[in-house]
Amino acid sequence: MKGHESVMKDKLVSQAIAVLTGGLLAVQSEKEVRIFILAICLLLAIGIVVIWKPLDFFGRASKPEAVLLACGLLTGFLYGMPAENNIASPLLIERIEIQGRLSDWRINDKTGQGIFILEDVYPGTEERLGEKYNFRVYPEKDGVYMKGWDRVKPGDTILVTARLEHPKPPGTEGEFDLPLYYAVRGLSGTITAFGEADVLEEGVPGFT
Repeated sequence: MKGHESVMKDKLVSQAIAVLTGGLLAVQSEKEVRIFILAICLLLAIGIVVIWKPLDFFGRASKPEAVLLACGLLTGFLYGMPAENNIASPLLIERIEIQGRLSDWRINDKTGQGIFILEDVYPGTEERLGEKYNFRVYPEKDGVYMKGWDRVKPGDTILVTARLEHPKPPGTEGEFDLPLYYAVRGLSGTITAFGEADVLEEGVPGFT
């Protein structure tokens, strides 16, 4: 019984690795390479079904491990492909007034950081902005935060003046691959607040 459970566990681990490998391959490859890989996979699938006929080859009672691993690899690949579509266009706004809700908020004597769900900007902008941003704020040179930051809690809706930045284009020399990193996390970029924080609405304690 234990041997059977061990075999099942090994198969699940192999499938998980195949899915993760497929996803990593998709997000790390160029669009043209992904199309080429999909075309090869399609031709192989047709060849397997029409020519090889795995059910006849392996028998209907058994499942070919190689075919299952290939399916796992392809599944991860297909799930990884849309990550590029989530990459925000490069953008830098040095000063903008924004309103939104903070989640995962934490603050100490060196920095305050969290996730900012953008709701509105003042004045309006024609630039295409995202919905979620990595958010941070720093104390002044004397180590004291500006007025209002001591009142901010997770889930609060706040109004602040900030610097809004989307990552540089993918492949920028000397840059960490932030576009891909943010896209996978569902973020569009970074908001760095300065000045005072105006709490417009308090969040529900324990909600975020």
